[in-house]
Amino acid sequence: MKQPSSSPSGAPLETRATLDPADWDEFRALGHTMLDDMVDFMSTIRERPVWQSPSAEARAALSAPLPRAGADPREAYATFQKAIQPFPTGNIHPRFWGWVMGNGTPVGFLADMLGSALNCHVSGYDQAAALVEHEVLRWLAELMDYPKDASGLLVSGGTMANLVGLTVARNHAGGSTLRRDGLRPEAGGALTVYGSTATHSWVGRCCDLLGLGGKAFRTVAVDARHRVRVDELAAAIRADRGRGLQPFCIIANAGTVACGVCSARRFSSLDSSGKSGGGRGGRGSSTGA
Repeated sequence: MKQPSSSPSGAPLETRATLDPADWDEFRALGHTMLDDMVDFMSTIRERPVWQSPSAEARAALSAPLPRAGADPREAYATFQKAIQPFPTGNIHPRFWGWVMGNGTPVGFLADMLGSALNCHVSGYDQAAALVEHEVLRWLAELMDYPKDASGLLVSGGTMANLVGLTVARNHAGGSTLRRDGLRPEAGGALTVYGSTATHSWVGRCCDLLGLGGKAFRTVAVDARHRVRVDELAAAIRADRGRGLQPFCIIANAGTVACGVCSARRFSSLDSSGKSGGGRGGRGSSTGA
């Protein structure tokens, strides 16, 4: 919509574009309709199939050519109801067991609405949204029994969190000149990462993104209970150090994707030299490297 503007004297100026709705009352009514429809959708989820493939009509509706003009929000919502809403992933259904993704909550979708309305940029600034992030991080640190001065980041998901964690480990192992000179294997040996064969595929992708290369990830066998073989892990670390490589990170699985196995505590039997002492105790972390 375009709205006229005027100078302090009342003289008309140029016409400016605005992102405001053409009619706030109509926008409010549409919003109430959407909210009611989605509450009905979620409250009756058990009456529908867990999942269904998008229909031919839905696929056609979502293969339209590039529009050259904006659509009426009511038309866009009608398309959503016919071509998108009936065909979700299925993870919001109580009988969805296909993948490990969570289902969210009714309160969560209301919170998304509030967050989208404010649309805050949270890279800093003197604002409440940044304070909320700091508060959540403090809560998470307390929940995980981390030090009170622990810091962190809220990211989009598990893989991004792992990418950040692996980046921190790489930067620490690479030394103070890494950010200036980049990875220099000849300076201290190529960096290597270790994890069991049950480790999720994020590791290889992150090694690629971080310039470590796919060969940097060393997979270690698991036992009959799908837990990492600590003796073979220690042997792999010793062998790589003997070849002049630089082990810098062990991936601890706190619930594998396939079996839900937790092998993190087993790493407490590794000492700083990569030897397997067979001990127990501790919180279990990647201290072996």
